[in-house]
Amino acid sequence: MQVPSVCISILVVFYNNLNFIIFKYITTIKHISAIEECGHEWWIKKKRDYKMNKHIIISGIILILAGLVSAAEKETTALAPEASSALTLWYRQPAIEWTEALPLGNGRLGAMVYGGIEQEHLQLNEETLWSGGPQSYDNPDAYQHLATVRELLEQGEYLNAEATAQKMLGRPKYQMAYQTLGDLFLNFPQDAKSSDYHRELNLQNAMSMVSYLIGNVRFTRKVFASYPDQAIVLRLECDKPGQITFDLLMTSPHATTSLLATGNMLTMTGQLGAREETRLIGPWEGEGLSFAARVKVEAEGGKVLAQGDKISVTDADAVTLVYVAATSYVNYQDISGDPLKKVDDYLSGVQGKS
Repeated sequence: MQVPSVCISILVVFYNNLNFIIFKYITTIKHISAIEECGHEWWIKKKRDYKMNKHIIISGIILILAGLVSAAEKETTALAPEASSALTLWYRQPAIEWTEALPLGNGRLGAMVYGGIEQEHLQLNEETLWSGGPQSYDNPDAYQHLATVRELLEQGEYLNAEATAQKMLGRPKYQMAYQTLGDLFLNFPQDAKSSDYHRELNLQNAMSMVSYLIGNVRFTRKVFASYPDQAIVLRLECDKPGQITFDLLMTSPHATTSLLATGNMLTMTGQLGAREETRLIGPWEGEGLSFAARVKVEAEGGKVLAQGDKISVTDADAVTLVYVAATSYVNYQDISGDPLKKVDDYLSGVQGKS
């Protein structure tokens, strides 16, 4: 692709200067027109030759460009697999720090995928989960300080002006903070050593994948976020039957949180509470947004067992996990929504899809 691109660039530059080159050869068009008006046949012929040569050269350039574009298209087709590879981030070890995890999201839900062997970890976000709630930041006393600030600035008292201007800011003067929703964990048996580990994020299809061997058994996990279904999907596969066993758990750092496993679903609910003012983050009194997250487990073969605050899967051939989440946010003035109903609706929309 580089050679055709360079050639095209050179030809485009040459074409852009073509008029100037020919124009300089036969003097300026202004002189040509003036001489033509005087009836000088030699210059009239030169102008006619100029037009003919220009058309010939332009036609040649068009043919050359067409050939180069055709060659470039063939080269692009031939390099398609390599281009796909170039759009893949891959690693030979799981993530340890949050900054090493691979991000996925659909615009509303987000996840950082760690790709562990003994434990898979997804750190989870939902776009509307913020501290605080509906409030007015109006400061009715702000205007009375304006004249003082202006006077201090005119006197060069900048520090005093800044200190006084602080009294004009909103109440509270700091904003609310974005909050993490929680974490999802898959705990696997730790009875054998792994090998041939590979972790990747394909930027072309927005899918995270983990693959490794335990003994002679290949395990694969794929994760993607769906915008139409408003869900994050995990697919666990193995090249030999009955080898997938794990415990599914969810946690959240927020104080008011509960977990409930029923059937093949694990549900986490919680609510944000009051908080004190910290640097750059405003205070909040009383309850804030409530939230809910739910994971549906669909196993092929094996058993699925709900156990209090976790779900255990044993001896499955393959497993699909569908994660959905929501908050009570309705709009900037209303946080009375029902997050449990929202997650029910999301899962209903995914029902029957594969």
